[in-house]
Amino acid sequence: MNSQMILLLFLLPCIVVSSQDTKLVPPRWDVYDNGKIYDITHRITAETPTGISQTGIGEDYLRLHDSMKNGSDYNFSIIKLPAHSGTHVDAPGHFYENYYEEGFDVDSLDLRVLNGPALLVDVPRDTNITAKVMKSLNIPKGVRRVLFRTLNTDRRLMWEKRFDTSYVGFMKDGAQWLKDNTDIKLVGIDYLSVAAYDHLVSAHRVFLKNREIILVEGLKLKDLEAGIYDVHCLPLRLFGAEGSPIRCLAPDYNLGKLLHGCEHYKRRCKLRAPCCNKLFSCRHCHNKYTHASNDPIESHKMVLKDVKQVVCLICNTEQPVSHICANCGVKMGEYFCAICNLYDDDTSKQQFHCYDCGICRLNGRDNYYHCQKCGCCLSIELRGRHVCSENAIKKECPVCLEHLFHSIKPMTNMHCGHAVHLGCYFEMMSKNQPLCPGCSKFSFVKQVLEVIFIVLFLVMAATY
Repeated sequence: MNSQMILLLFLLPCIVVSSQDTKLVPPRWDVYDNGKIYDITHRITAETPTGISQTGIGEDYLRLHDSMKNGSDYNFSIIKLPAHSGTHVDAPGHFYENYYEEGFDVDSLDLRVLNGPALLVDVPRDTNITAKVMKSLNIPKGVRRVLFRTLNTDRRLMWEKRFDTSYVGFMKDGAQWLKDNTDIKLVGIDYLSVAAYDHLVSAHRVFLKNREIILVEGLKLKDLEAGIYDVHCLPLRLFGAEGSPIRCLAPDYNLGKLLHGCEHYKRRCKLRAPCCNKLFSCRHCHNKYTHASNDPIESHKMVLKDVKQVVCLICNTEQPVSHICANCGVKMGEYFCAICNLYDDDTSKQQFHCYDCGICRLNGRDNYYHCQKCGCCLSIELRGRHVCSENAIKKECPVCLEHLFHSIKPMTNMHCGHAVHLGCYFEMMSKNQPLCPGCSKFSFVKQVLEVIFIVLFLVMAATY
């Protein structure tokens, strides 16, 4: 027998033992596809907290009735746990005896409310949810589902088996304010009760009184960014039960992002032009359409700030101007300016609103400063090193005669101080026209370095 065969015979038992000792490990996920789907349900274990115990739901919540170890052909478990433990939903009968008797149970809850776009907000960490706190959150009208992340998440209370009465929740006035001043129909929170312990009954009764608001409690909101998610919550169909464990998923909600709009903007809405009552993707599309008409009455410009109505391109709902669609909950633009009525999904443009200019600009607020004399935003590289011209861009371009203030083309200052479109400026240089068409003063020099300086540092913030 050769040496290799001897070695193989020596190692073979080790290989067999190793393969027999290999333990299968079941996969468990909280996040799927790198953040495309979040499971916001707490896993049920013996230490899952409940309001009726200080030691969790206990080991006997799950018991094998039939066991293959004991000779059965299959494993068959029996589940026994409180209806309001872990991540769960409340039905109106939880705090109203008449609703309980009349059958308003979890089987009667509206799945249309439990499924759809939801806004995740962060509550100030030093307070319960009062009317003052609710007002400060500035939740837009039209939002129907809100998940409230509080100090409970930071304290990891849902990971503790002991029921902690110091948790954060709604005070009665906070619940009443939400009911009276918002369109919210689903309230989600990150502990076993949506109501603060001292207002346990009163706040619950405010929410459940009209049977319009559904409460989802014990959500796992750790590691999610504040924003909109396409939440899906499915309770068990427990006939007669006033509560039920619930499985909640929160896919990231970017429905239609960057897929709609025009050559000027990517947005998920159209604007109702106040001047002619027609729908357009943006003011530039409107102006292009009307200016193409030979009829002088038809030829006019849209004033963006006068727009009052928009149409969501996801659900085709017409509604007042707002960031979030009142029907489907989608953001109609990742960037939204309520002053300019401006929407855009392409945030790589680094949009910002300049309060001195009174309009939105591009390329990042930190890269520009507002020159009060010129009346426009200039590159910070120009601070103290440019020739000021009174209201420089509130005039026409001296080359193409387009009004500069609302132009979307890049601009620059000439040496004389007058503003001009950057493209028009290059055209002047290419034609060796060194004099400003407006004042006939010398506008540029021929040295290459000076031209480079002009291109790099004299560019103004483009109007949005």
